[in-house]
Order: sequence, then structure tokens, then C-alpha cells
Amino acid sequence: EAEDNDPVAKLPKDVQGRLQAMLEEAKQDPLMYYSEEAKLRVRQMEKDLRCEVCRRALAEVDKAIGQNPPSLQGEPEISAQLEGVCEGPVDSSVPSMFGVEPPRLPAPWFDR
Repeated sequence: EAEDNDPVAKLPKDVQGRLQAMLEEAKQDPLMYYSEEAKLRVRQMEKDLRCEVCRRALAEVDKAIGQNPPSLQGEPEISAQLEGVCEGPVDSSVPSMFGVEPPRLPAPWFDR
């Protein structure tokens, strides 16, 4: 039944192979299918990222995502990592008071 709902399964095997190859190429070079204008904008944004803390945070996300298997290196996983990259652990040395939790400690990578 799964094959009935999968349009790719209905394609000839050689076409499936080419699609797989295209996906692998795009994974190796994400800008491959971008227009030249879009590639220039991305490269300019890379240069514009000057804040060392932001660079370090993105490097930590890249490192964490790179440890995942390829199937878990997509946009949802990257987004989840980015959302919490600057949050450290809960400061358990300070009790919560009146239902207010203490602020979190800096992210573990912050002092490295």
C-alpha cells in the first residue's frame, strides 16, 4: 500500500537513480540549484555575519548536526538546534522563588 501512495516508486528505476543522484549532489552542495543571484546573496550574507558569538553559535550547531546520521541533518533538526543553541543548563544552585525559575547558565560552548 505504501508503494501505491509513493509516486517515486512508479517511476522507472533509471529515473529513480537519477533523482537519487541529484538529491545527493544537492546535499553536498546546497547552492548547486540556486540562481547566480541567490548564490551571490548567500555568499554576501556569509561575509556579513561578523559577530563572533553568532559565528561560534552556528559552528556549534553545525558540529552537533554533523554528528547526526544524514537522515537527521535536515531543516527541522537544524531549527531545533538553533532554537536552543544559546541556552545553557538550569542553574540548580539557586532555588526558584515564588514560582519563578532562576535564569539559565550560559551555553556550555560560551567559555571555550
